[in-house]
Amino acid sequence: MPFCNGNMAFTNMSDYIVNMSGMPDASGKVDETILDPMETPWMATYLNTIHKYFTEGYIDPNSALTTYDTNVDLNAGKFFVEPMPLKGNGAKASELMEASGNSALNLGEIYTEPKIVNTSDTGGSMLAIPVTSENPVAAMQFINLMHSDPTLINMMLYGVPTTDWTVTLIAG
Repeated sequence: MPFCNGNMAFTNMSDYIVNMSGMPDASGKVDETILDPMETPWMATYLNTIHKYFTEGYIDPNSALTTYDTNVDLNAGKFFVEPMPLKGNGAKASELMEASGNSALNLGEIYTEPKIVNTSDTGGSMLAIPVTSENPVAAMQFINLMHSDPTLINMMLYGVPTTDWTVTLIAG
């Protein structure tokens, strides 16, 4: 069972040279200090763990190759875990199961850290209105609403408030 993440060989390391904490501390504040992620104690622990997993055979030896295709193992059901950003409400698992074409594939999601939204994830999205759209004006109005109505975008991302999710305010 390979433990893999495509071209990033499971490490899921950021390709950013500098970064800052994306997680609030216990008081709810985010430290905005610029840092080199590779020099943090967390990364040292993380990389030591990855090395241990590799030497114990949990990571496919070919996973660092650009020719390694995680979808082959995914579609065959020959994997243990693949770390990736999740979308909430099982959306990523459903998306991968649908894309695999394997109706017997059974995927689940396990959150290992609190859900956060950051601009490095949201900034990579793209919306387009097909030229064959029967109502491009309404489509554009909806896209504009997605970018201006926090209630709509939160429902699209997380589901119905108080039914699918709740807001927890951390005193700061």
